[in-house]
Amino acid sequence: MGYTRTQISQETSLNLARLFNDDSYYKAKSDDIYKLVELLHKTRYHETDELPETLSLVQRATSFNAYLLNSKNAVDMLSKIITFNKACSPDNEYGWYEHDERIEFFIKQHPVEQRYSTSQGMTFYIVLMLRQLLNQSLRLEVGAASQTYPDLITFCEHATPNITFDQSYSFIRIDKHTAMSPIATYNQHVTHYLENQFFSNFYIEEPETDLKTLIIADIKNAVENSDDNRFFNVDFVAARFGLSRSTLYRKLQAVDTSFTQLIDTFRKEESIKLLSDSFLTLEEISEKLGYSNISAFNRAFRRWHAISPAKYRQQS
Repeated sequence: MGYTRTQISQETSLNLARLFNDDSYYKAKSDDIYKLVELLHKTRYHETDELPETLSLVQRATSFNAYLLNSKNAVDMLSKIITFNKACSPDNEYGWYEHDERIEFFIKQHPVEQRYSTSQGMTFYIVLMLRQLLNQSLRLEVGAASQTYPDLITFCEHATPNITFDQSYSFIRIDKHTAMSPIATYNQHVTHYLENQFFSNFYIEEPETDLKTLIIADIKNAVENSDDNRFFNVDFVAARFGLSRSTLYRKLQAVDTSFTQLIDTFRKEESIKLLSDSFLTLEEISEKLGYSNISAFNRAFRRWHAISPAKYRQQS
C-alpha cells in the first residue's frame, strides 16, 4: 500500500514541496533524505513498481532521455549520467574507467542508502538507454553489490540476465570498441538545445524558429552521414527533442509551418542537390530522402518541378 504526500511528510518530517523546489531547504535536509528511501523500502516499491516505472520512463519523450540519446558515443552518454547523478546524489560515487578491453561504469552507494535499496533501478535505466543509443543487441556485463535484485525477473527480461551479485560495488561493463564507436546521428547543436531545456529548471522556452532550423539541420546531418530514415518520422523527431508529438506540432504551428511542410521543403531542396552533385542512383536518393519506394519519390518530384527526376538529371 502506498503513501499519500501528507503521510510521507508525517512519516519523514520533510516538506516535500520545499524539498523539490527550495535548494537551500534540500541542502539543509540532505541527511534526512534517506528517510524517503527507507519509506520506499517499507512499501516494497523496489519489488513491484521501480522497474515498471523505469521502463515507462525510458519509453517516454523527455528532454533528459533525448539529451542522453544525442551522445557522441556510449562513453559520452555515461559521462552525462555521471554528471547528473553527482549533482542529485552527492553521497553516492559514480564514474567510469577502462578495464582491460572494456569500459566500466560504476556505482558505489552510500551505506545508509544501500541498507534500504539496491542499484537495480539506476542500472536498469542505464542499460536500456545504452541499448537505445547503440541500436543493437548489446552484450554487456552487470555487477551488483547486493545479494540479488528485488525485481530480478523484470531486470533479466528487459535488460540482461548476465548479472554477478555480491560484488564490492555495482557496475556495467561494455566492450571498449563498442563504447568508443561514434554515433552517426550525433548533432552538437541538438545537444546545446537540450542542455538549455533540461538544465535550466528542466525546461526553458526556446525561440520556435530555432527549433525549426534545428530540425532541418538535424535531418540534413542524418542524410549526409547515415541512412537513418527515422529522421523523417514525426514521433522519432519529437522524441529526439524531448517533446510529445502534439507539442512539436504546436511549436511548429506557432511559426506558420508543420512537420509535413518541413519535410516536403527539405526533400524538394535536397533532391536537387543529390541529383546534381552526387553519383547516387535514383533508388539510393529515394531511400536517403526517406521514401518507401521510388514511385513515391517520382510523384513528389513531378509535383515540385513538373518533370521526372531522371529527366532533370539528364538536363542538368
